[in-house]
Amino acid sequence: TNNYNYSNPLRSDYMAKFLSKIRNIIKINDITPALLEKWGPEECDTRRILATAYRLTHYFGWDDLIYGHITAMVPGADDHMLINPYGLHYTEVTASNLIKINYSGHVIDQGSTKFPFQPVGYVIHSALIPLL
Repeated sequence: TNNYNYSNPLRSDYMAKFLSKIRNIIKINDITPALLEKWGPEECDTRRILATAYRLTHYFGWDDLIYGHITAMVPGADDHMLINPYGLHYTEVTASNLIKINYSGHVIDQGSTKFPFQPVGYVIHSALIPLL
């Protein structure tokens, strides 16, 4: 027998705690029909997943206020990635406010925000993502 106590995050008490924390949080999936038509279903799904990753990262305490970044490749685009706007907390990142940039650091689509992206995040991730 092992003596490890593995917590099951799907137990109702954990879910209740999680849901109580996100009750007043900004909606993750804010993709409108117009944005779905603009970006397509694959990119919209990637945006939803990435926005969810930001929320879960915050929930588990792995975030660093506004200074961290998680990126994702845009499906169907060889040199585009999504990154969070610099200045938004992880709980404020939504599917529509993610910024689409290319590996040269040029903004392809600003999303629904006027915030810039953090160049440090672009430099690190644009060097690693093509290797995947």
